[in-house]
Amino acid sequence: MFKHAVIIAGGYGSRMRPLTDYVPKPLVKVNDVPLIQYVINFLRDNNISNITVSYGYKGGMVLKEVEHKIESFINTRGKDNSYFLFNSIIKHVDEPIIVCPCDMIIKLDLEEVYKEYIKLNQPAACIIPVKTELDADSVISENNKVLGITREVQLGTYASGVQILNPYRINKLILPFENFYDVWKALIEKELLYVTDIMPTEWKIFDRLTDLP
Repeated sequence: MFKHAVIIAGGYGSRMRPLTDYVPKPLVKVNDVPLIQYVINFLRDNNISNITVSYGYKGGMVLKEVEHKIESFINTRGKDNSYFLFNSIIKHVDEPIIVCPCDMIIKLDLEEVYKEYIKLNQPAACIIPVKTELDADSVISENNKVLGITREVQLGTYASGVQILNPYRINKLILPFENFYDVWKALIEKELLYVTDIMPTEWKIFDRLTDLP
């Protein structure tokens, strides 16, 4: 079973301005609960024992909110979303970890996901897909192998933002990148990016002000 997770919480949340001029996106509240708390709850409910948060923009506010709820932090201020994968202690982890954005509400059985991950022969990287009508990253795949990721066409299956990554193996396989689009592209070229058949039973991303209730 998965033991480690990273919550990506360092972005500027520019599409939620002007709200995020004052409150970092992880602390934007939905039903009076900070978005990042929903993600922490999801991971704890799935028995993840070691949670790391990558923080950046208004990081002091984020740390104050969650420092007593998680195990460790990575400062990625001024860096893009995959920076931690190649430039922190995480890169030495030689086992699958769950990586999540900080801005979603999700229900997903990670025990079942882990079983499928094993059946897929434990790839270095695996995307958890979702069905949605939102403008999102379409996943093109065949027999669970990802052939492409695009926003140019809407195909019905999209990247949920949740990934399974083996950091140590990825660092051995590709050059460092700071953005997950570049990581995915490099892995696709090597035919090493996969997608699960299992999807969340509930999923909602909060990317813009209009997404808030």
